[in-house]
Amino acid sequence: MRIFVIPVGLMFLLSISVCGEDINTDLEYSFEIWKSITNHPTPSAVADQPQAGKKELVGLVDGIEAMDWASRRADIARTVGQFLGEPPARVPAVQGTVVHSERFSDHVRQLALYTGEPGELIPAYLFIPLGITSPRPAVICQHQTVYPGKEEPAGIWGKPELAFAKELAQRGYVTLAPDSICFGDRKVKGSGHYGEAVPFFKQHPNWSIMGKQVWDIGRAIDFLETLPYVDAGRIGSIGHSHGAYGTIFSQAFDDRIRVGVASCGFTALRSDPTPERWSHLTALIPEIGFYKDHVNDLPFDFHHILALCAPRPLLITVALDDEIFPNGDSVKEVADRVREVYARLDAPEAFDAFFFPGDHNFTPESRDRAMAWIDRWIGPAK
Repeated sequence: MRIFVIPVGLMFLLSISVCGEDINTDLEYSFEIWKSITNHPTPSAVADQPQAGKKELVGLVDGIEAMDWASRRADIARTVGQFLGEPPARVPAVQGTVVHSERFSDHVRQLALYTGEPGELIPAYLFIPLGITSPRPAVICQHQTVYPGKEEPAGIWGKPELAFAKELAQRGYVTLAPDSICFGDRKVKGSGHYGEAVPFFKQHPNWSIMGKQVWDIGRAIDFLETLPYVDAGRIGSIGHSHGAYGTIFSQAFDDRIRVGVASCGFTALRSDPTPERWSHLTALIPEIGFYKDHVNDLPFDFHHILALCAPRPLLITVALDDEIFPNGDSVKEVADRVREVYARLDAPEAFDAFFFPGDHNFTPESRDRAMAWIDRWIGPAK
């Protein structure tokens, strides 16, 4: 890969401000706008799935042997994939550009751009530990729902406990903190909440923002794989909230993610008092909006998505008093169903769930468990 250095001043083309400006009404997302753009029918092809029409979470390995999991897994991936939509058929070769680089006592932080879709550049902070003599494991650090995006995991802005990229780099990992679509330097000036989804759906009427996020993380892995100091066989992902479900969906659909950590990223769909968060309050998975008033008819729930990660290691940390993702106790049933899959695949130690009293947060104990989990499965870093 060729790395080009361009003047920092050119970055004004990517910079945005979300405060003190008029909102462009052409860049305001709503479920009704999505329906009008895509003319999307109510999904029906997956209504025959065992989970559809049931309040309880159905088992995923009942009546099958370990060797049959591949077939069951493919069926689950097809079902969830229909809600995520169709990614573009063309995947361009990835190229990277370094905008600027800053050296610290134990690592270098670079602002990089790399290829997404044709004509698209994805901005990210790349952390490189000093003194690398052989390829290191790498971790993708996904931000929460904050407009500064990658600035928080990079430790430049926001909560210190969410500065995953910086902390893991100091532990010896190569880390990459990209902006998700609709956030950071990918947020268009004057756009509303998820406003970038409007032109996105006009270009990709059969795709979803969550599907795009998964695809973009795949592009992040493509980029990491070009770096000679990255061990492509030891790549992980970590995230809180938006970054947590970004990690879960990405690991579910990209087996190059060898380990995942998800903090406070979901509650069981059937126990969620606000299931429209996925379709109306955000543009993440609009098709879920068709089930807003009868969520039990959804053909999947979160135990299906987490099970797609098996047998690759996955840790979830769950706040029992989470005001954003309430009914944290419902995740215990999700975890029990996922454990059944990992056990059937002879990998019971590769899944863990840590429940703690408290609100939506990445607590010191959660963080310690997360770092130890990553070290265990793709370390040692040094």
